[in-house]
Amino acid sequence: MQVNRISQIGKDASSYIGKKLLSKKPDEQKIKKGLNAINNFVQGEGHNPGRCAYYTLISAFVLAPRLMEAREPDEFREILTRDVITILTILFAMKGLKSGMCMAAQKKGGIPLVKDLVGKNAGKLKRLKGYLNPEGGIIAYGTDEIAARYSRMYDKESLVNAMELVDKEGGSIAKMFSIEKKKGVLTKIKETIFNKPEKAETPLYNAGKKIFGEGFENKSNQELLDILKNVTQDQKEAYEGLVDVVGTSKLNIVSEAGEAIDKVGILNSDANPLTRYAKNISANFETLSLALTAGFLGFGLPRFNEVFTRNKHLNKPASPSNKRPVPAKNTQSIGQIHNLIAKNKKMSAFQSFTGQN
Repeated sequence: MQVNRISQIGKDASSYIGKKLLSKKPDEQKIKKGLNAINNFVQGEGHNPGRCAYYTLISAFVLAPRLMEAREPDEFREILTRDVITILTILFAMKGLKSGMCMAAQKKGGIPLVKDLVGKNAGKLKRLKGYLNPEGGIIAYGTDEIAARYSRMYDKESLVNAMELVDKEGGSIAKMFSIEKKKGVLTKIKETIFNKPEKAETPLYNAGKKIFGEGFENKSNQELLDILKNVTQDQKEAYEGLVDVVGTSKLNIVSEAGEAIDKVGILNSDANPLTRYAKNISANFETLSLALTAGFLGFGLPRFNEVFTRNKHLNKPASPSNKRPVPAKNTQSIGQIHNLIAKNKKMSAFQSFTGQN
């Protein structure tokens, strides 16, 4: 009976709270907004911790206890600078470094590697904030996003859509189709050591020449898009280049015998030069960002604290507790000390005990 009564009370209470929260009155709307704010603070998007809660936990359970245990002003200052800089570096620096380096590589390779939600026309301060924002702003693409953007193109329409997106994001279609001609740093070092240039295979570049014609490297994005959109089966060489790029799975190409031709396109194969180049850039810059961050925290930050503390006390007089006692000057000569030792050796044990000469 008691259990049933408790269950009924809980059911009535939950029903009352539910009705209040779901009502449309202005005061209940305030309650719902407050609860939503608390939820966003604690849970964020519902599956990740809220960013504000994350910062609060780090400050409360990492920084505050260490500061409370500091024994002197220098230790307090060192903990403050070391831990605050460490936390800020871990939260913001690595993401900003990778995004910045990928943005620079994007201009050179022509392949968009960064999602820019800030806009190129935004001010410098706003763009800097975008690089450092861990949840948005300017974000380097991960490997899954790279694969989704630069592969799985099975027909002309999907290829055109992908190239239009490249143009919209500031990439270069000509550079993308010439990506195989770019040599990495390791390849250049190897060629320098062995004095033997390596000749790479360029199937995407060759297909680009078929579609766009010779000298397409010097054409603008809009010119190349216009050519690509107007490619038809009547243009034998251009259409052959299109088939080389996207394959035959959705082009309904058949042989003279009437059988379907199964050919995998360059951008849908394991040797896709666009995804391979972009993934290597992303992985290398992520590793480099981690190395720079770890190096700064492991070597740079302790050195900074050491120099700061040493310079603070370098020209200050020592406190009385730190001063060494000055030994008393010995006024006796070495000869006098030698004669005294020889005299003591001749004294009897009784004389030594009584102090008589």
